[in-house]
Amino acid sequence: MFSKFTEIGQFRGIIHNVIRTASFKGYDQNDEPILEEPPKGTLPTLTFELTTKIHGTNSGCTLDAVDNKVIALSRSRVIDVNHDNAGFAFFVEQNKEVIKGMLQELQKQHPNKKVYLYGEWCGKGIQKGVAVNQLEKRWVLFAVKIVSDNEEAYYVRLPMNISSPENNIYNIREIGVRNIDIDFNNPAEAQNKLVKIIDEVEACCPVGKYFGVEGVGEGVVASYYNSADIREHIFKCKGEKHVKSGCKVKKLKPIDEAREKLKAEFVNNHACPEWRLDQMYTEVFDVLNGGQGDIKKTGEYIKAVVQDVHKEEMDKLIEMGLEPKEVNSGISKVAKDYLFSRLNKEAGL
Repeated sequence: MFSKFTEIGQFRGIIHNVIRTASFKGYDQNDEPILEEPPKGTLPTLTFELTTKIHGTNSGCTLDAVDNKVIALSRSRVIDVNHDNAGFAFFVEQNKEVIKGMLQELQKQHPNKKVYLYGEWCGKGIQKGVAVNQLEKRWVLFAVKIVSDNEEAYYVRLPMNISSPENNIYNIREIGVRNIDIDFNNPAEAQNKLVKIIDEVEACCPVGKYFGVEGVGEGVVASYYNSADIREHIFKCKGEKHVKSGCKVKKLKPIDEAREKLKAEFVNNHACPEWRLDQMYTEVFDVLNGGQGDIKKTGEYIKAVVQDVHKEEMDKLIEMGLEPKEVNSGISKVAKDYLFSRLNKEAGL
């Protein structure tokens, strides 16, 4: 009956996932993933749908499989009017027939599957310091989760017709959606666009403005849906006022694209020629004395490459005005990709 809404990650996690997906070539005989660095410039450009992140409390509903009653959910448990969460269960009780109709409509679109409808329960008394806490309480829908009989779960795009404003149930996509194209060959460009959008949202919350109030917004949620309207990627970005000490979400910062290009030039043109990667491979794995490459020594190999670059290319780093720590991650990535590719080739994969 209860199904938790999935935690939303950050932009850097999506970049990692997209690169890993493009690198995946199957499994070896030990059922380990085979990863190869994708050719330069071949990562996808994906269109993400941006909606405003609302500062409230995550709330959901589903239908009981036995008696078809509407069940109210908080982020962590089933709730009812006697064990409520900011009054959401009572709201559901007041509007159960309307909500039941929404869930049944979604079930028609996904027969023989369990449907969960999620939204943000927001308004007066729920959170502080944002535009929406000036409003009377309302449920703003943002996600539909589908669970099959074998417990396989996935999210689909929220249909535009799922809402009931007269009952204070709104659809985040009706309130406002904007799209952003993210070229994963150059994610820094999109990151700077996202920073600008987040600043705009924080200065004046689009959801608050839609309902006629002004004030601070929390941030944005970015979702990518495939051609079947199934969500494949999602991440969130918050503004400065919502990123507090100890919070899991870090403020998305602008990227100096010129400096990123300078770092890439150093890594690609000076730090990691194939002869250096081969030389470190020979030394770390003692190839001249019959040694063989070993994935268990990945960390040792990467460390050797980084240290050799620092030793041999320090004058170039100084000339280009770069600190070693700025290029370490780039060197590490190239070294790791080289190692994995070579190990695969030597294994005949």
